[in-house]
Amino acid sequence: MRRLPLHCGVRLCLACLGCWAGNAGAFDGFAVDAGNGNDGVKIVRLSAQIRQWSREQEQENHAARSGLHWELGVAWWEAEERARVTGLYEANATPVYRFSLADPVPGLFVDLGIGVHALSEHRIGERELGSQYHFGSFIGLGLMPGDRRYNLSLRLQHLSNAGVELPNPGINFLLLRFGVRH
Repeated sequence: MRRLPLHCGVRLCLACLGCWAGNAGAFDGFAVDAGNGNDGVKIVRLSAQIRQWSREQEQENHAARSGLHWELGVAWWEAEERARVTGLYEANATPVYRFSLADPVPGLFVDLGIGVHALSEHRIGERELGSQYHFGSFIGLGLMPGDRRYNLSLRLQHLSNAGVELPNPGINFLLLRFGVRH
């Protein structure tokens, strides 16, 4: 496989996100994730968010907010294999449930998501993933300060093919995420 530098993957992701932004009325937020996974795999992901529903409720003087949104994303993964860089592209769709409390920390939220991921390759670096189609689940903890337009979160994500193909080692990522709502 011919080497594509990380910046090319980021440019492709930005181009796809730019196409989505052309129909920004359908999207109410955008985010970028960056992080590391098993075996030195690095990832950069851009995603758009489509809000499905949200509600606020008061429970014993504590305001709670919960909601469901879809995240549609594209990503570039990169790793070293025998002193050469390998990479792959990812496209994903994930429904995400977000729960936040006004107390004890205003703007604190938890994200939970389970979705589908399509990869351009079934191997990254020295890691054989078994197939190009995976299920991904994550839990995230974040903060939306002030007017709740911006958010910063830390996510722990696991991807695997659920045993559909062998091998099925899965891969884990620790991601830092910055999001903007409009």
